[in-house]
Amino acid sequence: MKKKILSSLLIIVLILPVTVFAQDLNLNSKQPADPNLKNKMESNIVAKVNEENITSKELAQKASTNQLLMKINQIDQQFLQTLTSTESGKKVLKEYQKQQLDNLINNILLQQKAENVGITLSQKEKEQLYQQQKKRILKNNNLNQEKYLSILKN
Repeated sequence: MKKKILSSLLIIVLILPVTVFAQDLNLNSKQPADPNLKNKMESNIVAKVNEENITSKELAQKASTNQLLMKINQIDQQFLQTLTSTESGKKVLKEYQKQQLDNLINNILLQQKAENVGITLSQKEKEQLYQQQKKRILKNNNLNQEKYLSILKN
């Protein structure tokens, strides 16, 4: 039960920053829209790991913040409002984004190190790792293949 609650809270933290940002953009809809705004947001560099840039779009994809906030909104709009409007809620969301950025940076560093020392995975090895992770997810969440696919589609 605690695991599900923590998972739900974590999901909320992911979706909120993007939703809040999107809401802020829509508040002044009477102002003429900047046609380049989307490109500017997607190309905004939030971190640089050696010579590799991490954009705000990549971070948003990693954090899945939009999807999380939308799900929270469907479940409990008041909770979403509290999460997005209070200082403590904003702090939780900001910390989550920071953790996701740290994870992304660490993954890039590991990839770069593996490339530098000549470690590569074949397509078969990648597929095996994927299947192992998928199997673990199904087991940990008591899901069968059909339910798993249904969740992915939604």
